[in-house]
Amino acid sequence: MKNTTKLLSLISAGLAIASLPAGAVTVTVFSSDTPGCDVLIVPTIVDELGDPVSGAGTPPFPPGEQILHSVVNTIELTVCLSMPSNPAMVDAQITITNLQAFSFSQVWFVMDTGGSFSNSDGLVNGTQAMLIDTAGVNKPLLFESGPANGIFDPGESWVFHVQDYVPGTSGLPADSFYSPGMVGAANIDRFTSIIAVVPEPSGLVLSLLGGLAFLRRRRRG
Repeated sequence: MKNTTKLLSLISAGLAIASLPAGAVTVTVFSSDTPGCDVLIVPTIVDELGDPVSGAGTPPFPPGEQILHSVVNTIELTVCLSMPSNPAMVDAQITITNLQAFSFSQVWFVMDTGGSFSNSDGLVNGTQAMLIDTAGVNKPLLFESGPANGIFDPGESWVFHVQDYVPGTSGLPADSFYSPGMVGAANIDRFTSIIAVVPEPSGLVLSLLGGLAFLRRRRRG
């Protein structure tokens, strides 16, 4: 009985999460692979993540899209085996924390217009980008505060590495996830971006409803 009550509570919480309104900064992106590190494959529709509060004249990201972030400049560290870091250039290590009640299954870092970094996997909307993971030859994900599974879970913090970071048009640091609107999208900005894939709400609802139906059958039996 206790396990049944617990599962019902989890299902109710999951249905509440799944019914949340769609993120206001879901964006359409166009990706292409370039020689260098790993192959870049990004879905056309992704969510953009950023600041939970407004600042410096920028709007906050809405609920469902919010992360905390910080950056430190570091000595060189090669995380892409096919593209060694340049010891004469400054690298950046970025920390991001998931403030949402659900997980992001894949997460990418996208460069500011006019900027560059050396462990890029390809281009998103015409600027350099990479998948933040530990697979392939490019392994920028250095630390996960939760399970080491490449899933950006609720409350989890990640640390990832950007080789040879050169600021773009904005001149801002590598964690400038301040303003909704991807470079090259209709609402253009001049900042770096974090984009991610979230579970399909319809699939999540169906899974949770299936669990609820199973519990009802057990009770009747």
